[in-house]
Amino acid sequence: MTLNNQLKTKSLKKSLFLSTFLVLILTFGLIIAWAYQDSVHEVNELFDAQLASQNHLIQNLIESRRLNPTQDDSIPLRLPTDTTRLHEYESKLLYQLLGPSGNILISSFDNNLFKVISLGNGYHNIELETHQWRILIDQVDPNHTLIVGQQLNIRNELIEHIAINLIFHFLIALPILAGLFIYLLNRHLNQLNLFSRSLSGIQPYQRHRLRDQQVPVEVAPLVIEIEQLLNRAEKMIEAEREFISSAAHELKTPFSAMRLQLENLQTQLKSTSDLDRTAPYLDSLFLTLDRSEYLISQLLTLQKMQPEVMFDDPKPVNLHQLTHQVVESLAQSLIDKNQTLDYKTANISFKSNPLALQIILSNLIGNAIRYTPDNGTIQIYWRSTDANIILSVEDSGPGIPEPLRDKVFQRFYRQNAHRQISQGCGLGLSIVQKAAQSLGAEIQLSTSSKLKGLKVIITFPRTPHATSSPSISKAL
Repeated sequence: MTLNNQLKTKSLKKSLFLSTFLVLILTFGLIIAWAYQDSVHEVNELFDAQLASQNHLIQNLIESRRLNPTQDDSIPLRLPTDTTRLHEYESKLLYQLLGPSGNILISSFDNNLFKVISLGNGYHNIELETHQWRILIDQVDPNHTLIVGQQLNIRNELIEHIAINLIFHFLIALPILAGLFIYLLNRHLNQLNLFSRSLSGIQPYQRHRLRDQQVPVEVAPLVIEIEQLLNRAEKMIEAEREFISSAAHELKTPFSAMRLQLENLQTQLKSTSDLDRTAPYLDSLFLTLDRSEYLISQLLTLQKMQPEVMFDDPKPVNLHQLTHQVVESLAQSLIDKNQTLDYKTANISFKSNPLALQIILSNLIGNAIRYTPDNGTIQIYWRSTDANIILSVEDSGPGIPEPLRDKVFQRFYRQNAHRQISQGCGLGLSIVQKAAQSLGAEIQLSTSSKLKGLKVIITFPRTPHATSSPSISKAL
């Protein structure tokens, strides 16, 4: 299970979006409600003003009729019938002038509205012929009363139209605003993603790892805490590393003295008859001493693999020369076991870390020598492709069963079968893996098809600068 799956995460982007979007919807809802109420008020004011204007217009017409002596005031004037109306909404409007006895003088409405006069002057809402009306009653003089009105559904239709328009435009604007907000949110939160990616490029040995990173002000306290945590962890690791290094160096001297004393004892016993009797014990002591010295050597190798060294800038490395140097350093072990080592390589040079490559070669070849029986064979190949440099080391030893190939990279892990063959310490492949990882390389374990032992393939994702030369085969 990865750390990402173990963390209890909460999406900051999702929380910001949902909370902001909820506030946006509530705000727009309040604005629409306020606009609707304001529209209702303004529409009513407008139509009431229209009724007042209509009232004044009709009064002016009446006044002009009075001034014309040819008109008979007793003759009612009516508008044309439904078939001659100029607009369908004319049926939703009314005006009526009543005489002193309540008789209709001018009317656009069939029914007499004399009963509503009792409501008094002003605006009133009444029901006429199953419709709601808004009327204005105005007593022009003691003998005449003018009534003008409108059906309320005219106002309601306009108010409904305004409300639908408001909601429609809100629904159009909502996804646009949401998309714009998501874009801006992603753009600003992308700074956190950039910061996260920049962390992956920071090496453990770098000082002030995070201080040069550009981060939002709100994230700065978190960055400071991370930096302090890394510093504390680095101090603990450094203390552990120094302890291992000091312990290994301190143990190296007494073990060297112990070897010298054992060799002196062995020399003294050769002159006596006790040598045959004590030889097995001396051999056991020498084996234990060899294993202890090898363990100290491996611990010192681990100590050399400091981050500031392993992550140093790559330098050009000639692989043929490096392999030759490593093989020469292990030549005595090959001679002691009468083993044959072939290494074939081109005159390849590519930029890498020389120390890491030397550690990889030393441990792989050393392991092959240690676990390959006497008179066995070891083969080393370097080859280049367009994208990779590939190292292959195979031997005629017992190999590693496939179910155990992942475990052998664990520190101090050793197979039971290997314990009977060699006095190793179980650090070799762990060190190889660590060095390979520092170079971005991949390790693959398999069985050699030629030698039937272990085959280790390491692929370095580096484009080499190589010049080919004839293959060289050397047997020691």
